[in-house]
Amino acid sequence: LRSTIGLKRDLVRVLGNMCYEDRASQDEVREHGAIPLILACTNVDESNPFAKEWSILAVRNMCEGNLENQALIAKLQPQNVQSVPPELSQKGVGVELNKETGKIQVVRD
Repeated sequence: LRSTIGLKRDLVRVLGNMCYEDRASQDEVREHGAIPLILACTNVDESNPFAKEWSILAVRNMCEGNLENQALIAKLQPQNVQSVPPELSQKGVGVELNKETGKIQVVRD
C-alpha cells in the first residue's frame, strides 16, 4: 500500500503547472469547480508538506490573464473558520466568522 503523504500537494502542483500560461487549462479548472478546492489547500497540512506554497502558485497560474477566474475568486465569501493555530488557542485567542459582516474576527476566551 503506497503512502498518501503528499498526494494532495502533488495534485495541486500538477494543476498549477498545467495552468501556467495555458488559457484552456485555466478555464477547465474553473469549469470543473476546482478553484475553491485549491484555495482550501492554502492551509498548513502536515500530511502534505508544501501544499500551501503550491496552492498559492496554482492560484497565481490560474488567474494570470484570466478575468473569469479572478472574478470567481473575488465573489467568494468566507464560509467558516477551518482551524485555529494551536499557538493562538493556548493563549486563549480564537478566530470566528462574524455571520453579520462575513468577516473573520479575533476573539478572546
